[in-house]
Amino acid sequence: MRIIMGTGSRSMLTHPQAKEIYSDLEDYLLWYHEKEVGGIHLISGMAEGWDEAIAKVGMRNNIPYDVYIPTRNYGSTTGETTVSRMSTVWLCSTRWLSLPVKLTT
Repeated sequence: MRIIMGTGSRSMLTHPQAKEIYSDLEDYLLWYHEKEVGGIHLISGMAEGWDEAIAKVGMRNNIPYDVYIPTRNYGSTTGETTVSRMSTVWLCSTRWLSLPVKLTT
C-alpha cells in the first residue's frame, strides 16, 4: 500500500478548467490505486481546492483516506455551504484528526 498526500492551490475552485483538473486527478489516483499492490491511502489537509479534491476522490471511489484539520472547529467561520460540504467529506473519511489547540514541543 502506498500513502499519497497532496496539497495545492485554492484557485482550483475558480479555474475555468476545474472539472477537467478534478477528472484528471481522479483518473490518475484510480489508475495508481489499481496498479499499486494493496492499493493507495490518501491524506488530505482539507483546505478548499486541491486538498478537498483529493479527499473527494477517495470518498467517491471507496479509496481509504484520512483528513487532518488544524482545529476541531476548522471551517466553522467559512460559511454554511463550505461547512456542510466539508462535513460530508469528514464523515466519510477513514478517520479524521485535528491538532490540539495548544501545541507542545
